[in-house]
Amino acid sequence: MPSLLEANALMLDPITSAEFCEIRQTPWAGRGMFAKKTIPASTVVLQSPEPIAYVILQPYRHEACDWCFAYDNGTRWPISYDVEDKKGKRGVAWFSSDECCDMWQERMGALGIEAWIALDQAMTTYRRARSKEKTTQPFLPPTTINKSLPIESEVEAIWSACADTANVILAARLVDEPSKAQRRLLREAQKLALSFIDEDDAFLLLSGVLSLERAGPFDQTLSEPAPPTWQALLELQPSVSLYLKNDSPIVRHVAAIHLLLCILPLPLLPYCTALNALRLFTRDACNSFGIRSQTHGSESEFLGYGVWPSASYFNHSCAPNLVKLSPGREWVFETSREILPDEELRISYLGDLAPHEMDVEERRKQLKLTWGFDCDCPLCLAQLQIK
Repeated sequence: MPSLLEANALMLDPITSAEFCEIRQTPWAGRGMFAKKTIPASTVVLQSPEPIAYVILQPYRHEACDWCFAYDNGTRWPISYDVEDKKGKRGVAWFSSDECCDMWQERMGALGIEAWIALDQAMTTYRRARSKEKTTQPFLPPTTINKSLPIESEVEAIWSACADTANVILAARLVDEPSKAQRRLLREAQKLALSFIDEDDAFLLLSGVLSLERAGPFDQTLSEPAPPTWQALLELQPSVSLYLKNDSPIVRHVAAIHLLLCILPLPLLPYCTALNALRLFTRDACNSFGIRSQTHGSESEFLGYGVWPSASYFNHSCAPNLVKLSPGREWVFETSREILPDEELRISYLGDLAPHEMDVEERRKQLKLTWGFDCDCPLCLAQLQIK
C-alpha cells in the first residue's frame, strides 16, 4: 500500500483542452499550455469559471464579497448572511449585492452553509475565549520537525500520524452514542487544534471539501475514472516543498484537518481525509492564483487566493503574451499579440506589478522568493547579458 506522500504524488493525465490551446510536456517547466494554431491578438483563449477551493483572508472577510470578490477600498459590505448566537445576530459572510448573497447560498446549499457556520462559530468562540485562558501547550504529532531543515521522512511521519489521529476522531464522530471517553477526546482534539489553527487554512480546506462533496465520491487509488472536479485537481502537479523548510505550515494543516473532523456535519466527513487535504494543500502551494482588488499596481490589495485548475498550466514570462483578467469568480486569459502555432502561452506571475517597471534582478529575486524558481525567460536572459 503506498504511503500518503506516494499516494499524493499520483497524478491523472491532463484532459484539459480548449479551442486554441492544449497542455504539453516541456523540458524546462514540467508542463505548459501551447497554441494549437495561429491565434489573433485580443483573443480569449481560456475561461476558468470558478475555483475548486479559495479563501478570503481573515482581515478582508467583511470587505471582500464572498461570491464575486468585489472590494471597495476597505468599505465593509452592508449585505451579510447572518446567524443568531448568544451575543445576538452575527454575520458569517459578506456580499456586494443581494444577488451575490443569493448565488452564494444556492452554490453552498444547506449542508455547505451548515459547515461554514460551524467553522465560523468555532473560530469566533476561540477568539473570544483566547484572551481569558492560559495558552494551551500546542499539540504536535508524535514526530515533529526539528530545527534543521525537514526531510521527507519526517513529513511522511507527521502526515501518517495526522491520518491515524483523524481516524480516531472520525470513529468518535460516527457512533450514535459516543462514550464519555470519546466525548472527552473530541473536546480535547478540537481544543488542541484551535490552539495553533490558521483560520485561512481551515476555510481553504473547507472550500475544497465542499467542492469534492458536490462532485461525489471516487476511488482514492485512482484505479477508476474520477468525477470532473477530482480529475481537475489531480491533474495538477503537487509539491511537498512547502513542508521542507523551517517555517513549514504542516502543523497548521494538520490542525485544520482535525478541527474540521470535529465540527463538520456528518455527510462531509468522508471527504475530509488526510489524503484529500494533502492533495489540496500540496497543489494549492504551486498552482494558486491571488484574489486581488481591481486597483492595479503596487496599491492592489491581496484579498485571498484560490485554485483554478484549468488556469494552472500557464508558465511565467517577464514578457508574457497573455493578459489575465478576473471578472468576478472567473479568470479570463486573452492574447496580447498574435500567437504562432506551437508557441507557448505565458502569463506574468508578478501580479499587478508590470515586469518592465522592475529591474531584472529585482524581478528574479521576487520570483525566486515567491515561486521558488530562477527565471530564465528571454527577457531576463537578454537583460542579464547586457549587465
